[in-house]
Amino acid sequence: MQSKKIPYLEHLNVWQEVHHSLISLIAETLIPQIRPKYEVGIEKRIYESEL
Repeated sequence: MQSKKIPYLEHLNVWQEVHHSLISLIAETLIPQIRPKYEVGIEKRIYESEL
């Protein structure tokens, strides 16, 4: 009997899809808990610096 190979989540062919799905699911879970005080943004970066 041949065993099935289970790919690592980090494999390039798998990771991009897992990464996107995981971030989306986390965002959907967080939004009801943190609104309206905070906002959730996916693929959005904010840089702050002191001048």
